[in-house]
Amino acid sequence: HAILHTDVTKHNEMIKELGILYQMNSDALDALNPELAIQSNGQISLIAGMLLHGADISNPAKPWDLCRRLAKLCVDEFFAQGDLEKEAGIPIQMLNDREKVNLANSQIGFIEFFIAPIVTEMVNLFPPLHPVASQLGLNITTWSEVWQEETTPAPDAVSKVNARVKKVSGSLSELSQRAAAYVEAAESAL
Repeated sequence: HAILHTDVTKHNEMIKELGILYQMNSDALDALNPELAIQSNGQISLIAGMLLHGADISNPAKPWDLCRRLAKLCVDEFFAQGDLEKEAGIPIQMLNDREKVNLANSQIGFIEFFIAPIVTEMVNLFPPLHPVASQLGLNITTWSEVWQEETTPAPDAVSKVNARVKKVSGSLSELSQRAAAYVEAAESAL
C-alpha cells in the first residue's frame, strides 16, 4: 500500500492528511511523543507512505553538491524524453523541452510548490528531522542565485523570484528553529 504514495497524484491528499494528523496531535508530537499520536493502522500506513514518498522526492533537500547533481540527472532524463517526443512528432511535455526549461528556475518552483509542503509536514510530525528543512531553505536560495547567474533575468523577474524564495526559505527556517527548540526541550527533560 505504501508504494502508492510514490504516485505524485496522491501528493496533495497526503499533505492534507498529514496536516490534519499534526493539528489533532500537536501537543504529543511537539513533545517528541509520536507513539501517543500515531496509533491506528491508518495513521501508521500514512506515516509509512510519507517516509517512502519523502525518500522518493528528497533530492532537493540533500546537501547542495548532491542536490545539484541529482537535479541535473533528472532534467537530463526529462530532456531525453522530450527529444523522443519531438522525433515522434507529438507535443513535448512541459518539463521535457530543453529549449524552454531552465534547471535552476524549475527547481525553485519544484521546491516551492511540491517539496516544501511535504517537508513542512514531515518536520511538524517528527521535529528531529528539522535539518532537512534547513537544507531545503539553503538549496532554494542557492538555486535562485544560480538562476540569476546563468540567465541574467530582468530586474522585475529577479524581484518576484527573490520574494518567493525569501518567503519559502523564511518559512523553512522558522520551522527548523521551532522544531530544534522542541528537540532541545525534550532532550533537557530527560
